[in-house]
Amino acid sequence: MNLRDDRALTQQVEARNRLNAKANELAPLLQEVLKPYIGSKIVKTTPYKQWTKKVADELRKATEKLYEHGYRLTYNIYEYSVYVDLGTTYRNVGETVGYLKVEFCLCSLNGDHLSGVEPITERRSDYTVEEIASKRAELLVFEAQVSQLKSDLREFSR
Repeated sequence: MNLRDDRALTQQVEARNRLNAKANELAPLLQEVLKPYIGSKIVKTTPYKQWTKKVADELRKATEKLYEHGYRLTYNIYEYSVYVDLGTTYRNVGETVGYLKVEFCLCSLNGDHLSGVEPITERRSDYTVEEIASKRAELLVFEAQVSQLKSDLREFSR
């Protein structure tokens, strides 16, 4: 890798570690806000699904500082569950900007009622540049081997 690629990877790894750490901090906080509502109506449909006013206000209070620190938060409310997308941008090499996102399941629904919060899976926030560079190099070797195997078998493809 050249210096530009090294810097780009360093910035991406640092941003990923920060984003994952923020998701690890945010998930239990959001769940604590929702726990008192288990069994209660928390979603309204007008014409799309959104939080009830009281729940929306409490979630907004719990997350209002995220935007000031460069994070974007969206809730995806489905029929049986709610997912959270947490994203951020980071300065990449030169004048470019990179975008990273993490998604996690926040809670389960029974119609428009909260049926429970979902188990939280901790995300790694200790990646190193060396580890990612090594895994990328290893992947290139495996991809070359797969390509060669496909080439060897091309006359026997289905």
